[in-house]
Amino acid sequence: MKIYLLIVILFLLFGGSLFAGGSRETPASGEEKAQNIVKDEERRDKDWSSRISSEKREDRDARVTENAPARSQEQVPTESPVKEAGTGPVPAAAAGIGANFAPAGLSLGGSVSASINFGELGNEDSTVYSLISVRPQFGFFLVPKLSLTLTPAFYWKNILESGVPGNNVMYLGISAGVLYYFYSGGAVVPALGTAIGFRFFPEDENFFSYFSILVEPEFYTYFFVNSNFAPYISLQPNLGIYFYAEQSAVMLDVALSFGFAVFLPGTVNARY
Repeated sequence: MKIYLLIVILFLLFGGSLFAGGSRETPASGEEKAQNIVKDEERRDKDWSSRISSEKREDRDARVTENAPARSQEQVPTESPVKEAGTGPVPAAAAGIGANFAPAGLSLGGSVSASINFGELGNEDSTVYSLISVRPQFGFFLVPKLSLTLTPAFYWKNILESGVPGNNVMYLGISAGVLYYFYSGGAVVPALGTAIGFRFFPEDENFFSYFSILVEPEFYTYFFVNSNFAPYISLQPNLGIYFYAEQSAVMLDVALSFGFAVFLPGTVNARY
């Protein structure tokens, strides 16, 4: 009995101390909770700072992306000079000549020509004579590369009979036609055309007592030294019906001309 009583007394003593110790741990749990709250606040602050940094970084990347096309356009290299097969690069000064052949463009120029008239065809006794002429020329482009031309002419004729110079005669002429330019990107531009012309002698008492109607094929080669100016050389055989003293005759002459042309584009920066 004494033993049981002793056990009860020991249990009460040590058990109370255990319960007392458990009650003492309660304040420690409160401190841990406070520490956890502080840690949670610090973690939220770090997350907020990270989110702000991420948003700033995304905004900076967006601005860089928006500015990238402008910089890439600035860094695009210039185009190389236009080339034509077999002719090499076009001079920089002549790179814009394609605009000259646009509709509503103009060409102004002229030439000095030397020609020989072989006389009446089929008549061995016909007189052969030479011609020197000055020929202003005006062109208007109706469609791309095709121009309508008007060419007044001032002739000086030297008649040759058996090799002996004969009469010197001044007379006038005018012709109208079309001229097509075979432009493909080079500074050398061939052209082909045809014209119908008239020649007459204003010195005669009758203004139309001697005149001729001619068909003139024309072969040109233009050499552009800049975008609007080109010297040229041309060959112009022509076949004409000449009317004089109630008679008529068919004659052939061939002219070689040296001249220049100035082009005034109708549409800027057009290329064909």
